[in-house]
Amino acid sequence: MKISGIRSSIVALPADEPLAGAAENPSGTRPIVTLEVQTDDGAVGVGATYFGGALTGTLKSAGIGRAVRRRGPGTVEAVAAGGRGLGGAGGIFNLAHSALDMAL
Repeated sequence: MKISGIRSSIVALPADEPLAGAAENPSGTRPIVTLEVQTDDGAVGVGATYFGGALTGTLKSAGIGRAVRRRGPGTVEAVAAGGRGLGGAGGIFNLAHSALDMAL
């Protein structure tokens, strides 16, 4: 089984429940980045991550999924090791990798 396709999108969910320490915003939304990973045998996995604000578009297009295309879905640890150059061991890489980890 190999990964044959990756698609990311942004879903705006209602912000009717406040985040820890955040002000209530019952009419607002939270932009959740979703990542869908398809395999050549028809299996599909979905992951999600959240940062909010101006970095949401960057997180959506982080490109971490391209590192696993045509590999087996069990390679998530290798991607983590090889992806450190995408922004270090923290920050946007970890947010993007968490969605990939869930999907795989």
